[in-house]
Amino acid sequence: MLLAAADGRMAGSVSGGCVENAVIDEINAARARGTPERLRYEVSDETAWSVGLACGGTIEVLAEPVVTAEVRSAMCDVRGAVVVGTLEDGRRWVILEDGSVTGPGELPEVERSRALEFLRAERSVLTDDPHPALRTSHLFFEVFARAPERRKGARVARRRDRQAARAGELRLCALARSQTR
Repeated sequence: MLLAAADGRMAGSVSGGCVENAVIDEINAARARGTPERLRYEVSDETAWSVGLACGGTIEVLAEPVVTAEVRSAMCDVRGAVVVGTLEDGRRWVILEDGSVTGPGELPEVERSRALEFLRAERSVLTDDPHPALRTSHLFFEVFARAPERRKGARVARRRDRQAARAGELRLCALARSQTR
């Protein structure tokens, strides 16, 4: 997760530094539009080595102009949570690690189960398969892993992220990472 303020402050990372500069232009565009944008960056193994990366791959990024209340809640909760969102109309559900769900309506059991599976794997995922019951073809499962206990550094970083989110800064989340084929 990367938070970026209009004044240039940033917290977090999308790729460890290799695409953040390219994404900054998209941040301003998303703010100006007021709508999210799905981005895709691909780096070959050869190019990756030349810019200091161990390997190439693909990174998909969702640039959103605001941090939603559901995301703020999940970020502040020490329990694990997944925010499931539609890209088409912005509906959001929050699934806690105990399986409880809150949101704008019923979330199908299959999607609740998938959210818990992604939470256990600590991996955010964008699905491109049709979801007829939800009238959408894209769901973003944004994972907020359980806060590590007894790790002061992790608590400090999480507190900084919460503060940045409360300031209404743009959120960029790595959706999925896969090795270049």
